[in-house]
Amino acid sequence: SSLPDEGGNTFTLELSDDLPRSRGIHKKTFHGFWDYDAVNTLFPEVPKALRKNELQSQIEPLKKQLVHEMAAHEPRNWQMPANLEIRKYAEAWADEILPVACEAHQRLQFTNVHPLREEDRVLAAGEAEEKPMADHIAYRTWATNVVGEELHKAGWRLADLLEKALR
Repeated sequence: SSLPDEGGNTFTLELSDDLPRSRGIHKKTFHGFWDYDAVNTLFPEVPKALRKNELQSQIEPLKKQLVHEMAAHEPRNWQMPANLEIRKYAEAWADEILPVACEAHQRLQFTNVHPLREEDRVLAAGEAEEKPMADHIAYRTWATNVVGEELHKAGWRLADLLEKALR
């Protein structure tokens, strides 16, 4: 039988292009990487080694520019089939992202996987390390491209969903 993993919160992540960790700097979680690092890497002009509040202040104007660009340019393959009811959109989007999620895991080697007791449940915990891939694309680069494409589609899809729901 398998154990739940809390969406990657109980797995640490080690990437080939990580900066060396200094004292007091902990490994990131798999989930944290996707929520924070992969998104912030959309802004390559911002130095990686900033404190969170400094990072946010530098990213804010770049974020506005990115949102403007995404709103001004229609992404590829964002539209749902015309005959799909809006109540089925979430399922269609989930089905669409599953192969991407699968690849996100296939690009990693999971080690030291073990049960972790947390309050009233037992979870899987362990380490994930980037594997060398045949396409030679670093995990961070691949993930950043995925995040950029998915955020772009998500904005257009949300606008479309709201427009159809409010008719």
